[in-house]
Amino acid sequence: MTRRVFFSFHYEKDIWRANVVRNCWVPQGREAAGFWDSSLWEESKKAGGDAIRRMIDEGLQNTSVTAVLIGTKTSGRQWVSYEIEESDKKGNGLIGIYIHNIKDENGKIAKRGDNPFDNIYTEKAGKRVSFSELYPTYDWVSDAGYDNFGSWVEKSAGASSKLQITVVRTPVLLSQMPKRGRRSSSTGIVRTPRKTPASNAIYARNGMISRHPFPGATKIRQSKRGRGMII
Repeated sequence: MTRRVFFSFHYEKDIWRANVVRNCWVPQGREAAGFWDSSLWEESKKAGGDAIRRMIDEGLQNTSVTAVLIGTKTSGRQWVSYEIEESDKKGNGLIGIYIHNIKDENGKIAKRGDNPFDNIYTEKAGKRVSFSELYPTYDWVSDAGYDNFGSWVEKSAGASSKLQITVVRTPVLLSQMPKRGRRSSSTGIVRTPRKTPASNAIYARNGMISRHPFPGATKIRQSKRGRGMII
């Protein structure tokens, strides 16, 4: 299956190395989204944050996996973090790829940077977890990215498709539910019964009568014979 991958990276520092990864992906009939044109990136920066967000959101459309290319100073970058968070919200698979060992235009490698997934958190099963606990990272050089990038993408997309919320409705007798709330077996909604007032108390206002208090109502004490007396 042909996948469209969104590439997230620190443009000013890592465009050369990012292109090495991109150029491995695109010639095989695949598509790459992200900021690759320097004029486009500079134009969006001048237009301000809203313009950058719009361009990122548009770039993420029709993508199924986001590859975060991790350079020396990628971690903590505002727009990289935004791209990661929006990718997760969209349901994209996410992978991190360390690119510092790729030689730049001068034949030099760089210092390994921090994992940007460490800075972003979510809640799973009521527990606060970092993205680094949920999404894998690879090294382009030592993990043979040129040969394995395609399989990393497919694995990430497959893992993302399994992250679905399933609501399980199990029929339960109402008598088996806790006193404070009972769950309907058909809707799964917990209903907490209102406290029933004493049998000899009713409330009335302008012809409206209820066993439960309501604004402007007057409490009436009801005799055994059903006659009311205002108190």
